[in-house]
Amino acid sequence: MENNRSKILFLHGYAQNGKIFNVRTKNLQKQLNKKYNNKFEYIFPDAPLILEKEDQTVENEIIRGWLKFSKIDDFYSTKSVKYIGLNESIESIFKIGDDNKEIEVIISFSQGTVLLIMIIILSLYKTDKYNFKEHFPNLKCLICVSGFFRPFPENEEFQDLIDEVLNKDEKLVKKFDIPMMDVYGQNDQFVQNEKSKEITKFFNKFEIFCHKGKHYVPSSKADIVKFEEFLDKYLK
Repeated sequence: MENNRSKILFLHGYAQNGKIFNVRTKNLQKQLNKKYNNKFEYIFPDAPLILEKEDQTVENEIIRGWLKFSKIDDFYSTKSVKYIGLNESIESIFKIGDDNKEIEVIISFSQGTVLLIMIIILSLYKTDKYNFKEHFPNLKCLICVSGFFRPFPENEEFQDLIDEVLNKDEKLVKKFDIPMMDVYGQNDQFVQNEKSKEITKFFNKFEIFCHKGKHYVPSSKADIVKFEEFLDKYLK
């Protein structure tokens, strides 16, 4: 029997994998199950890139990333950088969408959010080749945690977009019409709050939720209520 349940796609961060992210969001899943009467099936894919041993932070797990880049002393002040694995990761995300047309929500964290925003930028400016909605036709909204889009990719697909996206008046930048909740920790030790807030420039409709914690998906009862209030506006 075909499974037609609505689905939520979870995109893990750097130096994680689908299993780790699944475990770390169990409380969120539990509360969503209760709120929405077990409506959703959850998908936790692994990023394509296996990280080197010295990058591993979780014992006994093969950890992964969606993107790699050469070591940079001051990463966030760098204007642009070439990302390794970008095309492979984009293809993997589109394949997930093609195989799971019931996906209504994407919840992304850290590098998972970075990849998602890069795909959205390509979808806005190069729709013929990168049509996000074609792969996710039932997507209702996005929850993007601890993300950023700078340094901007130097990869071929983005070379002619650097001035368009980075230097243009924010009001003139193209906007994605699927609602997004931009979530970040007040005390995030890895991503500056201002960097996370910048991703809102690509959305017509968005909300900002700054939780009191650090670099993680917030999962207290009060935090999850914020997620539910956002989801209630777009899920039937």
